[in-house]
Amino acid sequence: MSKLGCTCGHTIRDNTDSIPYKALCYSDEDTPVYFEAIETIADLLQARENPTAEQSFPPQPEQQKRKERMSLGHEITRILVYYHVGHRRDVFECENCGRLWLQVNPRENTYVSYLPEGQTRGVLRSHGGREEIPKIAVKKDHQTSPGMLDVSERGRLREES
Repeated sequence: MSKLGCTCGHTIRDNTDSIPYKALCYSDEDTPVYFEAIETIADLLQARENPTAEQSFPPQPEQQKRKERMSLGHEITRILVYYHVGHRRDVFECENCGRLWLQVNPRENTYVSYLPEGQTRGVLRSHGGREEIPKIAVKKDHQTSPGMLDVSERGRLREES
C-alpha cells in the first residue's frame, strides 16, 4: 500500500520508513512462527559451527562463491523475512481523525477502520526507550557454553575476571 484514503478525506501515505503513524501488528496465534524462526537460526548457527558429512566436500565452485557472498547476517535476515512477511499486518493511524486502519489479511491489501471514542491521537508513535533496554550480546569466551547470552546493564559485554 502506498496510499490509503481515510473516510474523513485525509490521504494516508506509506512511502518511507519510520513513519510515526504506522505500526506492525501480529496475531497472538502467530507467535509460534517466531519461535520457528529462532529455531531455524539456531540450526543455521549450529551448522556453521559443526559442518556435517551430509554437506558436499569439496564444495562446488559455484556453491563456494555463493557461500562466500552470503554473510551470516544476510542469512539470518533472509530467515526472519521469510517468517515475518506472511504474518505481519500493517496498521495506520489517520493523522486527521485518529481512525486506525488495520490490514485484514497479511496477504491482501484490504483494511478495516476503527474510530477512537476519545481525543487521544498518536497512539502508534514510538515512545523511545531503545536506550533503556539493555543490549543482548554473545559472550566472546565460550567458557560457560557456546552462544551463551550475557545481558549487561549498559549494553556491553560484562568483563569476567
